[in-house]
Parts: sequence; structure tokens; C-alpha cells
Amino acid sequence: MTNTSLAAGPLPTALVRCLQPMAYTADGRPAQAGILLQHGHASTSARLAPRPLRGPLKLCFSNSTRALAATAAERGGWRYCEGYAYDLTQDLLFEHAWLLDPDGTAWETTWTDTTNVVYLGMAFDMDELLELLEESDEPLLFGDWDRGWPLLRSHYECCRRLSPPE
Repeated sequence: MTNTSLAAGPLPTALVRCLQPMAYTADGRPAQAGILLQHGHASTSARLAPRPLRGPLKLCFSNSTRALAATAAERGGWRYCEGYAYDLTQDLLFEHAWLLDPDGTAWETTWTDTTNVVYLGMAFDMDELLELLEESDEPLLFGDWDRGWPLLRSHYECCRRLSPPE
């Protein structure tokens, strides 16, 4: 069953419709989209991170990792978030990474315009992120296909990690 009323309110129907065909693997196991629909953290808007914390286009995973490292030193409670960003205006879905502040607000570290963008992802604090990056330097959710997506291997373990921030 899909949970369409997450932390920031109901997900737009267009996003749910876009993700549902990708929600399960051919053998019926939950895939990234399905797990995010059930357990992800949703943000219906984002603030632009200050210029020193933003990085080049197409490097969102490293931009967000770097920005979290810089932010964590001076502000506690920030989290790295990885999942999908959906542009409602253009009806486009992107694999993406951003930051979440302690209040659950999304902070964009790559794009310069977040108008009509909805974010759905899983959040990791600095310690979790560093632990996972020790195992692989690939993006956590999407890029680790050669190791069998270790975060998705066990549905129970994944659900534990996918709990939205309190």
C-alpha cells in the first residue's frame, strides 16, 4: 500500500502516478520508488542553500555530501537526503540529493530554481552517511547496483533507515 500523506502533506497525484510503475521489481520485491512512496520524507518546497554550500549542476550527490559536512560542523541536526525530485511544471522526475534541516525543510544544493519541485527521499545523518560512504563512494540509493543495492536488500533494514526525521 502506498502512503501518499507523508511529512509535508499529500504527494501530488502526478508524482505518485509517475513512481508507481517503478515501485516493485519483476519478482515483486519493493524497489527504490516503492520504498520511498511507503517510507520516504516528502517536501513540497525547498529553500536554496547559501551560495558557498551549492555546487555544480549534475553533481547533486557530492554537492549535498560536501554541504552536509560543512553544515554539520556549525549546525547540528542537518541530514543528507537522497531520492527523487519531481518538477511539476515540466512533469520530469530526477534522481537527486539535497539537505534537510532539523525542521524537515529541504535545502537545494545544486539547482538554482526550486519552483514547483517536490522532493521525496530518505534522510541520513552525518554518522550514517559516513558509515555508508565507507562501504562505497557511490550515491547511496541509486548508484550501488553492482553491489545489489545494499540498502534495499533487506526490506526490514531499509524501513528502519527510511524513517522520516522526527
